Amino acid sequence: MPINRKCFFLKKFLNSHSGFDREELQNYLNLFAFIMNEGNQYERVEKILECSLHCPKTLNYRDKFCK
Repeated sequence: MPINRKCFFLKKFLNSHSGFDREELQNYLNLFAFIMNEGNQYERVEKILECSLHCPKTLNYRDKFCK
């Protein structure tokens, strides 16, 4: 895939997540790279679910909205 096309998709991806914290930019770029990588889509789905289910971080509603 040409680099201009990948840049277009990256811009579209970041614009669709416009409210993200700029300090978390590396995590969004990692997610974009993971999504755009070639390979078996079922293996990628399995890997992302495994990572998300084993994530120790939780966010409570009150922690997010009662500041």
